[in-house]
Amino acid sequence: MRPYSVVQNQGFKHMLKVLEPRYDIPSRTHFSEKIVPALYEVEKKKVVEQLSQASSVALTTDGWTSRGTESYVTITAHFITADWEMRSPVLQTRPLYESHTSTLAQILTQAVEGWKIEAQYY
Repeated sequence: MRPYSVVQNQGFKHMLKVLEPRYDIPSRTHFSEKIVPALYEVEKKKVVEQLSQASSVALTTDGWTSRGTESYVTITAHFITADWEMRSPVLQTRPLYESHTSTLAQILTQAVEGWKIEAQYY
């Protein structure tokens, strides 16, 4: 749970050279532009698959303001698997640049489309 820039830290580089002198440390951009996005896509596919198999999905939102007065919203999906396991993956956390209430419907609509959640009306 360290920032990508830790791989540029001289102490970290020295530690790895002592532990394994032949190891070539990947750059922070390698992690931020290749490794993490690839992991995200793998996990997103798993969640999209689970959501597509759920008979019902409930969405919740949580909005807050940081100490730096930046507003954010998080969207979480809740569903029960075929094995009766409760799942609650966080779909997204994003900044809010507009009024909280005026854009919530638009943000939810984008999340539903982006995560391929199909609306079912009974």
